[in-house]
Amino acid sequence: NYVTVYDTIHFNDSSCTNIINEGDTAICSGNSFSLSVNSGYPGNLSGFTYGGYYNGSYYYLSDSPYSWEDADSISNLLGGHMVTISDSAENSFVLSTIGTKYVWIGLYQNTSSSSYSEPAGGWEWVTGESPNYLNWNWNEPNNVANENHAQMYSSISLDPGYWNDANGNNYINGN
Repeated sequence: NYVTVYDTIHFNDSSCTNIINEGDTAICSGNSFSLSVNSGYPGNLSGFTYGGYYNGSYYYLSDSPYSWEDADSISNLLGGHMVTISDSAENSFVLSTIGTKYVWIGLYQNTSSSSYSEPAGGWEWVTGESPNYLNWNWNEPNNVANENHAQMYSSISLDPGYWNDANGNNYINGN
């Protein structure tokens, strides 16, 4: 679930707009996603809001919308990965950090998995772990529109903190 920036990263992509630069780290801006850090300095990351510390980890929330794939790539670029949620207490903590934003979480449906089947088979965390805790909303996952990525509903939704399978190409409006 966790991001620490240690290495020097050089980024030069003329097709990228709204580049965010922080020291030696550069990323394109674009869907909000929840991100956390498990070690190192919990300092400011340009383009992210510090969400707090929970169970040995520092959590950050992107300030801009991204597709699920872009959110995953940026998390990896920063040396970590998207948030994984191991129990209801952590789910509640993550919900408290996202406020009114809908966010991607690090859960996706691995279509190459031997347990893959629609709509509920093959789900795993970006860390490769099988999910021991799930918080799907009623009738989810349902794969209505090629939905292989998970999002968490915001605090202002009808079902705050519950999860929905969504198309990862969507840009969740995080603002």
